[in-house]
Amino acid sequence: MPTLAFLLLFVAGLPAAWGQDSRPPVFPAEAYEWLRQFKSAGEPVWRAAHLDADSVHEYDVLSYDLDLAIELDPLPLEGVAQVVVRIRDALDTLWLHAQDLTIDDVTTSQGDRTYVQHDDLLGIAGPWYPDDTVTYSITYSAPVVENHRDTGFHYGWSLAYTFSEPHGARRWFPCFDEPFDKAARTRLAVEMPEGWHLASNGSLDSISTPAPGRVRECYGNDDPICTYLVSLAVAPYARWYDDLPAGGQVRYFTLPHDSAAAAFDWARTPQMIEQYSEQFGPYPFRDYGMVETDLFYGWGAMEHQTFTAMGRRLIDSARTYEGIVAHELAHQWFGDALSPIDFRYIWLNEGFATYGNALWTETTGDSLALEHYMIEIAHVYFAEDNIIRYPLFDPPEDYLFGSTIYLKGAWILHMLRRQVLGDSLFFETLRTYTSRHLYGNVDIDDFEDVCEDVYGENLHWFFDQWVYQAGFPVLDISVEVGDASVAVTVTQQQENAPWAFRIPVTVDVVTADSLAHYAIWFDEREETQTIYPPSLVLDASLATYQPLLYQGTGADSPPTEAPLPFEISLGQNWPNPFNSSTTFPLTLSKATTVELVLYNLLGQRVLTVAQFPAAPGTHAIRFETPPFLSTGVYFAIARAGDFTAGRKIILLK
Repeated sequence: MPTLAFLLLFVAGLPAAWGQDSRPPVFPAEAYEWLRQFKSAGEPVWRAAHLDADSVHEYDVLSYDLDLAIELDPLPLEGVAQVVVRIRDALDTLWLHAQDLTIDDVTTSQGDRTYVQHDDLLGIAGPWYPDDTVTYSITYSAPVVENHRDTGFHYGWSLAYTFSEPHGARRWFPCFDEPFDKAARTRLAVEMPEGWHLASNGSLDSISTPAPGRVRECYGNDDPICTYLVSLAVAPYARWYDDLPAGGQVRYFTLPHDSAAAAFDWARTPQMIEQYSEQFGPYPFRDYGMVETDLFYGWGAMEHQTFTAMGRRLIDSARTYEGIVAHELAHQWFGDALSPIDFRYIWLNEGFATYGNALWTETTGDSLALEHYMIEIAHVYFAEDNIIRYPLFDPPEDYLFGSTIYLKGAWILHMLRRQVLGDSLFFETLRTYTSRHLYGNVDIDDFEDVCEDVYGENLHWFFDQWVYQAGFPVLDISVEVGDASVAVTVTQQQENAPWAFRIPVTVDVVTADSLAHYAIWFDEREETQTIYPPSLVLDASLATYQPLLYQGTGADSPPTEAPLPFEISLGQNWPNPFNSSTTFPLTLSKATTVELVLYNLLGQRVLTVAQFPAAPGTHAIRFETPPFLSTGVYFAIARAGDFTAGRKIILLK
């Protein structure tokens, strides 16, 4: 995804008519007629969950071959795109996405054809017949996009690059811009100023000198790829490489003044690849790389297939953003090698990559690093959920890359691992999932099916309550101790969520002989279960860490070996960087009066954001940017009694 730095620094309801089964329905073939007519270029164009993806499209893209030119000055991107397709259905007109592109000429392998631009589409007159393979050669130019948060072709800071997720490839080359129609291969060549270098998908195939002061580099990729993952970045890059055991390389491209810092920050990438290869299955491509860009004004990252773009501000000589390096690398399996059928299934990208970050944290931190990471991201998710609640499947358009997708998504995998499968079956599931669907498109059913195959039991109850429905359990838990028994009562109090989750609660029981951990499952709104240990019960209590995403009794308790948390916790604001407004998640362990104050880099008090009495729990504090506040870095400090907590925030106007 377009990952913003703050989101990963913590290392970083469905229609009622669907009833109890919240899986998306399968629509009849007639429902795709509007797709065939291509009435709307910007709409998601595939809405079935259980069909072969390419079967609902009137043609299949086989390859994209882009031959482009970039000048020393920020001018439009110019070149020729060759798009090879296999026709499936008889067509009068073949339509490609071409948003904001200037089309100069179109020729085909079957002779010259009339073409038309309409509603950001390029229509090429037929007729086109089933089973024909046709090459379309399109001479075009793409404008420079000024907003570095937007999709398209960017040029600035002595570098040019592209960014396309979710539907921005159409803004820099003509294509069928939906993830389910992967091209089997791509070739991308750029002619550019001498001394500049190209980073693109696949591997470097050739270098030539077409004219004095100019160089041409070409990358070839022979693995299936979505349009939103096709990319280029060019600049006078410094470059260095690591070798991979299978024979490929890890390639590092940065602006020269950042090369020493990046060499330290990114040095453990080969170790990450080795770890993920064991956990997820073999690295799915030949080479991997990271290239510096100005994505999201330097604060973003994007997992382009085989070459991740890293924002220039994420390089600091301190590995502050190593969690983002891990997150984007995990996408090479989850998002790139296995891609979503459409963006309703974005959780299969972002939740998995966020848990990839967690897994890296688990191996590089102390024994409780994973648990602390999961507690931190739960707080951030709860803060967003206080503002808007939505399920992982088919999120609202404005929250396609929301905290719920990333952080609740990671928690789903954590609970699947800790509550249901256990480590051995969990990682077997991930490896089976990647091998079964390698280089293809996936939906949630594909992952659920693998989980059930490995586990040997039906798991739809788990996916239904956590993935297809919104919210989380809110629990009141009591533990009563008798001489020979322990009674555990759980009352589920959540609203706008499943009436009753099927969940485990872990209780520690001290007997005359031992300390035992009991995981007790509950699935009623209010339920009491009794444990009968084999010997005299001396004491019992709720375990200090529950591998469960919930609020209520004991929800904020850390693992037992960890130090006690502060009584106040200020999460990173969202969004960050921000412009007109931002929101801070604030968590309190007891009722108190809270003051949130903004300071500048000189330590001067700028303004009071909020001051209010607050109950225990997590609160969302919204901050509307006043007109007098200028672009810059600030510190937000929260005070409650004798305790303080702070965050660095960035305002961009």
